[in-house]
Amino acid sequence: MAWISLLSCLPAPQRSQPAPDPQAIPEAFLGEWNANLEACGSPRSEGRLVLEPHHATLFSGRADVVALQVENPRRIKLSIRMLPYTFERRYLLSSDLRRLQDISQGEQGMVRWRCPSGRR
Repeated sequence: MAWISLLSCLPAPQRSQPAPDPQAIPEAFLGEWNANLEACGSPRSEGRLVLEPHHATLFSGRADVVALQVENPRRIKLSIRMLPYTFERRYLLSSDLRRLQDISQGEQGMVRWRCPSGRR
């Protein structure tokens, strides 16, 4: 009986959290983004971008993320492969996490807004 009471004093085993995937797009960037919030959920919207951990879906289709560089917590650079092409995109996330700006060609790039959850 004494060993049962000793066991109850031991700390609970720690569940190990899986290490974040260094090649996955950071969670803050994930989800559906659109240049027009009224078009959220529509695959026909030319301003639509859906970011998943290893994929990006643009108007022209789904692409694989083949390289990721996290420049800082709000800025990422992606190499995206949509056969037969591979191209780079840089995105800047606003401090309120509601706007995503494509800064691939400079700081004046397209701005997309985070779509409401559940409308991926």
